[in-house]
Amino acid sequence: MSKARGLFNEQRRFYYSLDDDSHNAIQSMQIKLMYYNHASSIPVALRNQIESSRTNALGNNILSVGSAPVRPPLIIVTRLQ
Repeated sequence: MSKARGLFNEQRRFYYSLDDDSHNAIQSMQIKLMYYNHASSIPVALRNQIESSRTNALGNNILSVGSAPVRPPLIIVTRLQ
C-alpha cells in the first residue's frame, strides 16, 4: 500500500451473490481500489484511461483492440471538497 499524497492502491477480492439462475451462489471478482485525498490528485494518465474506458463502454466498443483494460474493475474514492 502506497500512501504518497494520500493515495492507496490495492487489489481485493469482492464476494457477492445474485438472485438469478445461479440460486444465490457466492461468486467473486478482483477489484482495484484507489484513494486520493483530492480529485485533482488523480494523475492525468489515469484520468485519460478512465475517459477512454467510458467512451468505449458508451459506444459499445468494450472489446476494441487497444482499448483501456476493463478488468479488474476500478473504483476510485476521493474526499468531498
